[in-house]
Amino acid sequence: MLAYLEKEGVITSMAQTGQRWRVRVLGTEWFAAVDDASALVIGDLVQVVGFVNATTLLVKRLEGNWK
Repeated sequence: MLAYLEKEGVITSMAQTGQRWRVRVLGTEWFAAVDDASALVIGDLVQVVGFVNATTLLVKRLEGNWK
């Protein structure tokens, strides 16, 4: 999983609760968590900054988006 640290990805979907996101990084979909989920929308660029557990990445929003 260390290969994903500091890599960029894109938000692809959001759970109904707004607490869990899906992010595509290096061609693979992961669950993701963020500090400020209210600032994210599908298509936003993010950077992996850590791990919550074995299946969830911790990400932060980057400027710009894929749209």
